[in-house]
Amino acid sequence: MRTLRVLAAMTALAGVALADRPLRAEIIDGVAAVVNGEIIMLSEVEEHCGPGLPAADATGEKKSLRESMIKRAAEDLVTAKLVAKECKEQTLEPTAAEIDNAIEDVQRANKIDRPTLERALKEQGLGMPKYREMLTEQLCRMKVVEMKVKNRVTVTEDDVKHAIVQQTKGLPPPQEMKVRDIYVNIPDDKTDPANATLLRENARAAILQAQARLKKGDDFLTVAKEVPGPIADTGGDLGWMKQEDMLPELQKVSAELPDGGVSGIIPTKLGYHILRIEGRRTLAEPQIKAEQREELRQKLLQEKLAKATDDYLADLGRGNRLPPAVSPPPVIALSLGDPGGIGPEITARVLADPEFSDRCVPIVFGSRAVWSRACALVGVRDGTRVIASAREATGPSLIECDDAPLDALPYGVATPAAGRAQTRYLARAVDALTAGDVTGLCTAPVNKAAVHAAGLSFTGHTEYLQERFGVPRVVMLMAGERLRVALASMHLALREVAPSLRTEELVEIGSLVARELTERFGIAAPRLAVCGLNPHAGEEGRFGDEESRVIAPAIAALRTRGIATDGPFPADGLFPRIIGLGYDAVLAMYHDQGLIPFKMLEFHTGVNVTLGLPRPRTSPDHGVAYDIAGKGVADPRSMASALRLCVRLASRA
Repeated sequence: MRTLRVLAAMTALAGVALADRPLRAEIIDGVAAVVNGEIIMLSEVEEHCGPGLPAADATGEKKSLRESMIKRAAEDLVTAKLVAKECKEQTLEPTAAEIDNAIEDVQRANKIDRPTLERALKEQGLGMPKYREMLTEQLCRMKVVEMKVKNRVTVTEDDVKHAIVQQTKGLPPPQEMKVRDIYVNIPDDKTDPANATLLRENARAAILQAQARLKKGDDFLTVAKEVPGPIADTGGDLGWMKQEDMLPELQKVSAELPDGGVSGIIPTKLGYHILRIEGRRTLAEPQIKAEQREELRQKLLQEKLAKATDDYLADLGRGNRLPPAVSPPPVIALSLGDPGGIGPEITARVLADPEFSDRCVPIVFGSRAVWSRACALVGVRDGTRVIASAREATGPSLIECDDAPLDALPYGVATPAAGRAQTRYLARAVDALTAGDVTGLCTAPVNKAAVHAAGLSFTGHTEYLQERFGVPRVVMLMAGERLRVALASMHLALREVAPSLRTEELVEIGSLVARELTERFGIAAPRLAVCGLNPHAGEEGRFGDEESRVIAPAIAALRTRGIATDGPFPADGLFPRIIGLGYDAVLAMYHDQGLIPFKMLEFHTGVNVTLGLPRPRTSPDHGVAYDIAGKGVADPRSMASALRLCVRLASRA
């Protein structure tokens, strides 16, 4: 994050020259940022923050939130003014006609007319004049980047090959199957409406007859040639193909068939099928479709362009900012989670790794007895120093939060004492986070049953942090090396998911995800893929109308906001081929829809990130693992990834 030169407003207006004095990069009441001698008043910054900004007299956690929001908004305004100045000096300012064309492009992309666009903007609290102002800023930035940055950025074939290898690392080698298909098509009802029912019955009879012949022992190739259908002349030969290239209904069946195996009758929207798998082969190198390869190239280009743009803007504003200072390592709070689970031992293993010794100042929030037991279990030296306040930390430290004896905290059991202990660890860590005494929070797994056994109410870390910080919205993002998945709903019973989905909330969730991907993860123009809720994304209303009624309008609204968003996609078709499609995150409608595929791919390195907080919070993507707790065999990789990402995000804040 760039550092602002901040002046007291009255001093700046009085013309007192402070440019050569050492200034602190902090926001105080009644401030203005100075950009090329031009003052940005606090009122402008507050307006930019929007309606979610806490009042000026806020205290405690809301005061911290206000300061964080104002600082981020001020940074946005500084960047906009720097770009506007450069745009003017280079005579690149967009004309009224160019802004009109941009508005027409938005209308075409979303297939809406001007009144519909104006209504959508009004719902988002925007009028057309403000929208034109926003488009002017965007066009200015695009033109400056095009002129000053874009021509310097290239993506080589080696860059693409390296990205493919990285994205497919750890995946099973790609395979192809040689497939034959006895396929009887069903003509579209519109082709011959009068005979539609008869044609369907004839198709059904033909496939049943084919199945009966196969059961008698007739040769598959012979039957495939003799049953009328579009591919009968080839004996149903589909050649070598990858599973993801098949119709969704055929993918699952083909995966379960052995070589030489024959399926039952498989109905699809095209007709009826009987498959035979004639063989499989493993491909030597990761395979990626040409269009996916190009999407990956474009994603790499955007990432390089984002970094080059940040570097350019830093140079552009060098005269308006303080000389860069060496930042101290971030102070990270680590709550130990359930003392009867694997949290303490994986935390002990991670903090023993030299990787983190120079990258952060870790503070363990737990108890000395639990921490010492964990260090002894995994055979690492306890290098922490007991302190009373996070402000005292100069190296690895521990803050005592609970004094329950170890015999009340056995491994693998959800006890009331463990429930009280883990909530106290978390509460003290969040106290330090909201007070600004630590710059990030990494939480080990908790057990809700133990918390409830202690008579306490607790839904989950994400909801708890939202309440403590008093922010209007948070989003759970699962982040891995190859995949990111955000959730539209979190800890809800499945029957409650559909009624909970609202178009306006999906728009806010998607906007929050896109903003945080840019501000925290450094992705300049993130692309989002949105899952449907129902099987086959509703299949045009046959299995539910949430896709057309709730999700599709949200996607259109996100596009109106300039966020590249596609969908709604059937989840079972999207996730198997998500690698290489170029999306920066997937928005899943409910918990298991997103977390099952994520954990299959990223279980050992995945991280849970809470978006929407003024400071970063991460955790591993697994639970307390009572079955192996206390055995010293728990895999610490996800916890290491969580701490690593927390350090990175805290350093960027």
